[in-house]
Amino acid sequence: ADSDEVQTIIGRHYVLTTRFWIPDRNTYIGLSEFYGSHADFVKFYHDLHPQLLSFLQQAMKFYAIKNL
Repeated sequence: ADSDEVQTIIGRHYVLTTRFWIPDRNTYIGLSEFYGSHADFVKFYHDLHPQLLSFLQQAMKFYAIKNL
C-alpha cells in the first residue's frame, strides 16, 4: 500500500476527489473508512478482490498521513 506505484495511483484518486471537495488528512482517511462501512462499496470492492478494500484503505491512509 505504501509503494511508489500504489501511491501514484492513490494520488490520482485524491485529485479526482478534489473535483467535488477538498479533503484534508482527516476527511480523506474518513473517506477510506466510509468505503468500508457502506454495503455497496464493500460489495463492489469485494467482488473485484476480497482483500482490495482493505488494501485501498491502507493506501489512502498512508497517502493522507504522508501528503495531507
